[in-house]
Parts: sequence; C-alpha cells; structure tokens
Amino acid sequence: MPEDKEKNPEAAQETATIRPKISRDGVLRNWLNKKLGEVEDAVVGDVLTIYGGIVPEVSIKVRMAIESIPQPSESLLVILHTGGGRVEETQNIVQVMRKHYDRVNFLIPVRAMSAGTVLAMSGDKIYMDYLSRLGPIDPQTPGDSGKKWVPALSYLHQYEELIKKGNLSIAELTLLNKLDLAELHSIDLAANLAVSLITDWLAKSKLDLTDNGKLLPAEAKRGKAAEIAEELKNHKKWLSHGYNIHKDKLAELGLVIDDYSDNPQLTRVVWDYFFFLVEYVGEEPRPAFVHSRGFL
Repeated sequence: MPEDKEKNPEAAQETATIRPKISRDGVLRNWLNKKLGEVEDAVVGDVLTIYGGIVPEVSIKVRMAIESIPQPSESLLVILHTGGGRVEETQNIVQVMRKHYDRVNFLIPVRAMSAGTVLAMSGDKIYMDYLSRLGPIDPQTPGDSGKKWVPALSYLHQYEELIKKGNLSIAELTLLNKLDLAELHSIDLAANLAVSLITDWLAKSKLDLTDNGKLLPAEAKRGKAAEIAEELKNHKKWLSHGYNIHKDKLAELGLVIDDYSDNPQLTRVVWDYFFFLVEYVGEEPRPAFVHSRGFL
C-alpha cells in the first residue's frame, strides 16, 4: 500500500517535484515559438514579427528581439501586421534592422497600413498574396467629434483652398478659424517625411522597380521611387485612409511584389503561425507585440 502523503510530507514533496505545474501561458508560448521556427526553416533565415501599432519605443522591442536571437543568420524576414502609427518610429525600426542585417524582407499576411506601408517600403522584397494590402501614407487626425479619425491632409487641402479663395463667407471664416496652423504644419511635415523616407529606402534597397513593365537599373530608381511615394501620399487618388492597396495596384505603381502563395510550404507555415498568433495576442491586447526566436 502506498504511504499516506499526509503522514509522509517527504513523499508529497517528491511528487510535487516530479510533476511541476505547467502554466497555460507557457504552453502557448512554446507552441508559438515552435510555429515561428517552422517559418524560419522555410525561409532559411531569421524571422521577426511586429503585430500592432507602430508606436514610440517599438524600436526598443525590435532591438531586444533581434539582439536576443542566438546565432543570427544573414537575412531577416519581418512578418508585419499593423494599422499604422508614427512615421518617425519607422526610422528607428529600420535603423535597428539594418544595423544587424544586410538583407531585410517583409511579409504582409493581412495588412500594413499608413506608417506600416512606409516601413514595408524599406524592404529588399515585399511578400503578399491576394488578401494582403498596404494603405495610403496620409497622416490621420481626430475629426471634430474627436471619435472619428480623418485624413489630415484633407484639412491641409481645405485650408489651402480657403486661402486661395480670398473672399470668404462668414461660415468659411468660422471654419478657417477652427483650423490649428501649428497642427497643419506638423501634418505637412509628417507627410513629407513619409515621402522622403520611401524615396530614399526604395532607391537604396534591392526591391525591384519597373516603369511601363520594364525593370529599372539601380541608377534610375530614385526618380521612380519619388513618384511612387507621391502616389501613396495622394489622398485624392485613394479617397480613404483605409483604402486597400492590393498587390495588383502596387504593381501598377511600379513596385515588384512577390506572391508568397506561389510557395505552398511557406504559405502553410506562415498561416499556421499567424492564425495562432492572432488568437494569442487577441487574448491579451497590447499596443505592439514583437516576437523573435529569442524574444517573446
């Protein structure tokens, strides 16, 4: 007969040692790491995930995630899913990535909008499929109610039109007085920064650009890069900040986008990982979730 554990505390302690408590979060984390590892095996390189808003200090998480990767490879694949954020922070993120990797590619499972689009344009390749989309790069600002966000460049355009008109009605003067000139200037600077970053990154990266279907040589990329950046900024063209710019539209602009669904193995492991990631992050919302082999 087994000894009574209440009468034998040593036996109870031994059982507790043999059967350590396993947390649900620990199991989920192990599974998420396993699925990330399968993506790394498929691309033969390191994988970093950025899920959520591009808010201040995401670059710090990106640095920690990259520098914690044991035995890093020469290339990095960034799985990016974001509704956007601060354009200024994309500079810091790219600075970190390019410090450690000569080749950085982006894969967009679903969406990378606004500042996410700017960030993706720093890549040497952009992988998308029929569901993936980027978005216009126009900055956003709260509307009159403070609840609905509207394209900030619309306010700037409205201000410019009122100034041109000159002879304003009382209603138009009231509207003009509501516009914050300092905020309008900040909006203009943010939009111009996005254009400048995209132009510079596209010109320097290994991402192919085309003009009328023909690949451009490296020395001719800067002019086309500036044209693409201005098109992405053009809120009159897209009409909505949430406009879905799919890979066919990006191809029309002159960007060469790789369809990762042409690789069935990569598609399978990416979506095995991403489905699970959505469930995991959804349970515990975070401003930005960053994941690598050595950081979770």
